[in-house]
Amino acid sequence: MRRVILFSSLSTVVLLLFLVTGAFAQGGRWGQGASRTRIYDPSTVETITGKVTAVDTISSPRGMGGGIRVTLQTKNGKIDVYLGPSWYLSQKSAFGGSLKTGDELTVTGSKVSLRGTDVLIAAQVRRGSATLQLRDKDGYPLWSGGRR
Repeated sequence: MRRVILFSSLSTVVLLLFLVTGAFAQGGRWGQGASRTRIYDPSTVETITGKVTAVDTISSPRGMGGGIRVTLQTKNGKIDVYLGPSWYLSQKSAFGGSLKTGDELTVTGSKVSLRGTDVLIAAQVRRGSATLQLRDKDGYPLWSGGRR
């Protein structure tokens, strides 16, 4: 009986790892659900500066773990900025995984429409002298290990 439970548990872990790796390899679409289409559009890249008014952990509909979204108050209004998986940001020494309200950020990323609202999918974030690179020039997420 123990062997059946152990085998079942190991099978489940292996299957979950396979699914998560495959989802991130699909172009790194995250936060809206992994699919074969990419949400990041290199032709819509822009740079904005603003003050953080909210930091949220959002869940993935496919159970891939939480991601970090910040809301920035810019001179043109508020905009949600999707950064990446919380586990990836917490590993990066540039920010030590700690973004908080009041931080002044400069974000370069792809401005796209998500559920009818303009959002920014971040490729690079600067806070003071610290820079955090999240995506390459084509928009592929660095947390995906370079898989395309």
